[in-house]
Parts: sequence; C-alpha cells; structure tokens
Amino acid sequence: EPNLNLNSVEIDLALGEPEVYVIGNRTKLEQVVINMVQNALDALTGVSNPKIVITLGAYETAILRVSDNGSGIKDLEKLFEPFFTTKAPGAGLGLGLAISSSIINNYGGRMTARNNEEKGAIFEVFLPLAG
Repeated sequence: EPNLNLNSVEIDLALGEPEVYVIGNRTKLEQVVINMVQNALDALTGVSNPKIVITLGAYETAILRVSDNGSGIKDLEKLFEPFFTTKAPGAGLGLGLAISSSIINNYGGRMTARNNEEKGAIFEVFLPLAG
C-alpha cells in the first residue's frame, strides 16, 4: 500500500460475485498476489497515469488477472525461468515469478503472462475451484 500511494497508482479492483473459493495455502497464495501486484507496480515506473486492474472471477476455474498500463514484457518466453529478471542489478533476484508459478502449479493451476494489445502486461492465474 505505501508503494501504491507513493507512486499515485490508480487501482481498479473487481472481485467476482459470488465469492470465489480455491484450495490452497492462504499465505502462499497471498505471496503470489503480492508478487503479481509488485511486478505491475515496478512496470509503472515513469508512466503517466499509472493504473493496475485486478479482477477475480469464477468460470470453469478461478481466474485472477492483474494488468497494468506499463511498457509490456519483452522476453515472454523466459519470464518464468528462475533468476531471469529485467530489473536493474540489486533490484530483484528473478525468482518471484518462478516461485509464484511453481506455487500455482502445485495447486493444479497455471500462471500465464502476455502483453496487453493496448499497453502494458496481463498476468493471469487459473486455479481449480474448491468444490
């Protein structure tokens, strides 16, 4: 929250109705969400009118989507590899997305990333619904 306020980032939060339930460890899932939001926040450095959109819905699976209006992703194919980072030295180890993807895979889900057609990046987590 302090980073969001410091950078004047607009957050658009759309949580699905009814509530969405998945099976997983709350702390580990929070780690994934925090990593996704922090990466979106990092992508907004120097962007005018920075915005992060977070949506959660239940369809065949639960879908959590975090998108930003930053510069997008240059190396999509390497993004989930351990120790791959686009950040400056000392700004990250390149483990956040690899760990997040592993956590999601362990719960029978998957994590994807793509560039937004308009501007920025979209990260999605797909998890089986608790049943």
